[in-house]
Amino acid sequence: MKKTNLKLIILFAIIVVISSCYTNQYPDYSEDCEAYNCQTEEPYEAKLYISFTKNSENQNPQLLLLEGLYEDNNVIDTLDTQNATFNIDVLINHHYTVVAKYIKGSDTIIAIDAAYVEKQSYYECDYICWKVKDGNIDVKL
Repeated sequence: MKKTNLKLIILFAIIVVISSCYTNQYPDYSEDCEAYNCQTEEPYEAKLYISFTKNSENQNPQLLLLEGLYEDNNVIDTLDTQNATFNIDVLINHHYTVVAKYIKGSDTIIAIDAAYVEKQSYYECDYICWKVKDGNIDVKL
């Protein structure tokens, strides 16, 4: 009888130890949900921030926006702006490349940079929330 009781006590102790190690991967946020900040509407656009050089030789350099990598050669727009930095709205979960063509004396200089814009989801207070990762492109001389 003693061995049976001892086995039950050991089994009970093991169950208690194992259950105390359990951590909930979806914690209960019910107490902090009054002030949460959650974008619940799924986004379909992101911002692509573009910086380039404007100088006396390059008052309006040629800027090409490509979808995908440079090697894909998929030009989707020619960009024209008065400012040396600007942003445009682009579709999420895409790779974008900007090519800037500059003149320096008798030489032509090409600057290329790319970015991937994406969305990420996470859970907060029993809601699916969305975060957008915008893209930054720098094609300055």
